[in-house]
Amino acid sequence: MTIKTPPEKQKATPQSGERYPGYTRPSKKRGMKMENDSKLGAIGLEEQVKATSDELKEVNLGTTEHARPTYVNALLILAAEAEYIALLTEFRYAFAWTYTEMPALDPKVAMHHLAMKKGARPVKQGQRRFQPELVPSIEA
Repeated sequence: MTIKTPPEKQKATPQSGERYPGYTRPSKKRGMKMENDSKLGAIGLEEQVKATSDELKEVNLGTTEHARPTYVNALLILAAEAEYIALLTEFRYAFAWTYTEMPALDPKVAMHHLAMKKGARPVKQGQRRFQPELVPSIEA
C-alpha cells in the first residue's frame, strides 16, 4: 500500500545543484562560514583600503615648548576647522604622542628585543651573494 502526500505538504529539500532563494550551503572549512561570506568579505576589504586623496594641514594642539602635532583636512571650511581644532584641544588629554604618556601599557609591547643567549659573542655575518641578473631588480 502506498500513501501519497499532497504537494503542498511535502518538505522542500535541495536537489543536486539546485538552490532555493536565501539558501546557502555551509562551507567545508571550519564550522559556520557560508559560501556567500567570502564575497561580502572581499567587498568590505576593498572599501577599507582607500587612500586619503585630500591634502592635510598640520595643527599644533600643544604649546611651542611641548608641541602636540596632529593633522586635519586642508579643505575644511574655516568655521568647521576652528570647531574641530577646539574639540581636539579640549580633549587632547585623551591622545598620546609619546610612549611615556601611556604608563598603563607594558614597555615590552613597544620595545624590540633580540633573543640572545647570555654571554654570547656577536658575530658579523658575511654579505649575501646574488645572481648578477637579479641585482638591478633588488636595488630598485
